[in-house]
Formats: sequence, structure tokens, C-alpha cells
Amino acid sequence: MIPRIAFFDLDGTLLAFDKSDISPKVKLALSQLQQRGCLVYLATGRAPFMIPKFSDVSFDGRLCFNGGLCYCGEKVIYANPIDTVDMRTVIANGIKMGIPIMAAAPETIMSNFYNHDLDDYTKIAGLSPNVADAKTYDNFLQKSVYQLMVPIRAEQDERLLQGTTRVKIARWWERAADVIPLECGKAHGIQQIIAHLGISRQDTLAFGDGGNDADMLKFAGLGIAMGNAGEDTKAAADYVADSCAADGVYTALKHFSFI
Repeated sequence: MIPRIAFFDLDGTLLAFDKSDISPKVKLALSQLQQRGCLVYLATGRAPFMIPKFSDVSFDGRLCFNGGLCYCGEKVIYANPIDTVDMRTVIANGIKMGIPIMAAAPETIMSNFYNHDLDDYTKIAGLSPNVADAKTYDNFLQKSVYQLMVPIRAEQDERLLQGTTRVKIARWWERAADVIPLECGKAHGIQQIIAHLGISRQDTLAFGDGGNDADMLKFAGLGIAMGNAGEDTKAAADYVADSCAADGVYTALKHFSFI
């Protein structure tokens, strides 16, 4: 039976980290899945403006900021900005630790200072760090900020969150993490979307590779981890596909006769 809706992580799942476009086989798979009546949604930690336009790919909706901002088509159906008090606490902690904090809004990102890890982080999305002076950065924080993007190792997470109660870490890379609202995550975003569409949990499919994908792989009716996923993410899945570089989305959809 074909799932009614499928959610795909972007980086490391649909798009290899060293590529700028989705492979032809995976594009074909997404199109064939839609032709068979399954909605195809993007589930990413990226901000909306950071999502590339891919030729021959048309997503039916998207889940951005790790579930903090969800779209059905171009309509926002759920928005959960980060708590402002905890946001400023995390930023203050980062300053003490010497770690820059990128604040992310739907239309742009802005950082309070620069380091090399920050540069590598933004290059994954084809961007460069948008470092601002203190006044400009503080003014930016008055906007609706949905997540904080931090070049940080796992052993530093606890110190970064010290003094907060309404935020948590969503980690997708060993050198970086996103700070998001406590009641957030890709599984939470999926719940908002399927409730809006009237689709049951059992009719959902999800693909991912990062630590921030584990919750949605557990939640989905069928959760598929990429071959390049970490062991914890693989353990959360029902099936482990080939790697992103080996067109794992295409081969897994073929395996289950979804295309």
C-alpha cells in the first residue's frame, strides 16, 4: 500500500553534502511517488530561504526549522518561534564560551561574531556567515526567531543550555547543532501537518540520516534511515537504505514497491 504522505530530510538524505543538486534517480523517484498519489514533503532544519530550488522537483509542502515552521503548499499551518528569554540566555552562554550564535528567521540568518566552524556550517547551505555588529544583531532578535544555529560539539551542549527551560538541542552534525523550542522537532511538525490534512500516522513515510531525524523516523508509519546515518538514527528506523551517495531514496522506494 502506498503511503499517503512522505517526508524527506534534505542534507544527507535527498542531497549529498558534496553536491548542489539532487541526483536524477532520486528526482525520478519523487516524481513517481507523487504520480502514485503520495504527497511529497521536505523535512529540514533549514530556514525557508535556505532551501534551494531544484529543477524537476516540486514539493507539496515543507517542514522547516526542524518542525518549527510548517507549510502545506505555500500556506503556513504551524509556527512556533523560540522563546525569547531562553534565546537570550543561550546567546549569553555562547558568548561566555566563545561560540558564535546564528539566529534564524524565515527570511535570513544573522550571527553575532565569526569563527571557522561557523564558516564551514554555512557553506553546507551555500551561504556565508552574516556577521552583524551588536546593535544590528540585537535589533534582529526582536523578530520572530525560530532557531539558533550553533557550531558546537556534543560535549558542550549542556553548558550552552544552562539556565534554560524551554529549548533543546537538535543535532544533525558532529560539529554543529540547532537550538529549538522544547515542544518542537520533526515528529512534532509532522503531527501538525497530518492533523491539518486529515492523514493518519500509519499512512506516513519518512527518510532521514541525522540525529535530528530520529524522532520522525520513530513516529512515521514507516521510518527509513539512510546508509550514511549514525547508529542511533539507524536504530530509530524500521529499515536502513543505501547511502545518499548510492541513491538510497530511489532504491528503498523500489524495495518497498512504492514506485
